Amino acid sequence: MSADGEVTGRRWSRLFGGQNLRRRIAVAVGLFTAVAVVIFGASVWIVVGYNLTNAVDNDLRATAELLRAIGQDGFEDRGGDADQSDNDGVPTIGPGSAELELLTAAEGRPPIPFVQLLDPTGAVQELDNGFGRFEVSDGAMAVALGEADEHTELVTIEERAVRLLTVQVDDDRLGALQIGTDVTNMRDGFRRARIGTILAGLAAGLGAAVMAWLFSRRLVAPVRAVAEAAERLRSDKELPERLTGEGPDELGHLITSFNALLDDVSDSRTQQRRLVADASHELRTPLTSLRLKIEFIQSEPDLETDKRQRLVTGAVADLKSLGDLVSELVELASEGATKEQPVLTELGQLVQGESDRFAATSGRRVEVSTTSGVIETRPKQITRALTNLLVNADKYSPADQPISVRQDGPRIEVRDYGEGISEDDRDRVFDRFYRGRAHQSIEGSGLGLAIVESLAKANGGRTWIADPDDGGAGTVVGFTAGPTE
Repeated sequence: MSADGEVTGRRWSRLFGGQNLRRRIAVAVGLFTAVAVVIFGASVWIVVGYNLTNAVDNDLRATAELLRAIGQDGFEDRGGDADQSDNDGVPTIGPGSAELELLTAAEGRPPIPFVQLLDPTGAVQELDNGFGRFEVSDGAMAVALGEADEHTELVTIEERAVRLLTVQVDDDRLGALQIGTDVTNMRDGFRRARIGTILAGLAAGLGAAVMAWLFSRRLVAPVRAVAEAAERLRSDKELPERLTGEGPDELGHLITSFNALLDDVSDSRTQQRRLVADASHELRTPLTSLRLKIEFIQSEPDLETDKRQRLVTGAVADLKSLGDLVSELVELASEGATKEQPVLTELGQLVQGESDRFAATSGRRVEVSTTSGVIETRPKQITRALTNLLVNADKYSPADQPISVRQDGPRIEVRDYGEGISEDDRDRVFDRFYRGRAHQSIEGSGLGLAIVESLAKANGGRTWIADPDDGGAGTVVGFTAGPTE
């Protein structure tokens, strides 16, 4: 983001309450309410103003038609009277003062506040009727000259707002009749309505902001509790207590998810401490053996060649054992974490291919039974788990016996033909570094099956150990490559 964008973002953040969520909610609700009230109020008085103005114009048109109908005999060309002509000899038109008094009192209508006659040139005709004069606009002049039928406008006469209508005197003669009505009160009312609308919007926005501030306390409380617990989780050695308030809504789901995260972190820390303790114990044995061999060789410079070679060979074996143990510890510590994404996999082909590869490299005969079908899983992890089971079965099977592999849907089982595993050991065979009492002499770290279980769980599966279905010798160890219904 550019510097200008960051500055703008900070300004908007400060405008909406900064980093305080309650304040941001209150400000947002208040602004929205204020704007909504102002827009609604403005829409109302705009519509009302339009309708009132339209009603005033219609009333003026009706009055003009009435005056034209009543005064049709008075709207005569009185150009024959020299004293009734203007200075340029243009004949005047329209009624006299007596006629205007008749017109303004017709049908019991109140006197027309503003009346003015325009001659065919657009000049104001002098009338002895007690009404004032006002300037003639371009629109009114166009009506007088016959260029328009009518014209409405808002003018100011002696600080009074007047709605003025200009119409032609009749269809055959030029000139215009102007009549107007006082709309000062209506104009002032609209001004007060605009001010009232703004004040109402501000009051509503302030009230909504206060209410949002009060009610958002309960809304924000779970978020704040999660944030504080997360901060303690980051900075403290001890895990925070589980949060209360789990429920079906979004905030309840947030607390439920956070509590699940606490459980996962607790399990992870427990496993981490266990792994460190077990690893330190298991690493001590090959390291001690390696150190003793090297120290003995160093202290005996005249050691016989055969003995020295045996010690060196043993040290190399210890180094290999140590390297394998470290590799398995690293893999186990990852707990199945991987960037590999689940993909649709033909599990039968994967099992057949890995079994054939193991048979070719180990020289062990492997009998494979598979079924067709596609499952969504991580093939590299499943291959690693199957390899561990094959290696484990190879250790415990007699050299002249095969290894049996069976795949049925997501289930994969590997059978050896060894002495089997006792009932007392079966509950712990998937524990880290655990080795059955009857197999202490067989080389291994005790991590192979623990890795299988970790990889199976990472793919939503599980592990198990059982006796062969035919009741024969050996043990069946299996896992699922994905979740099962």
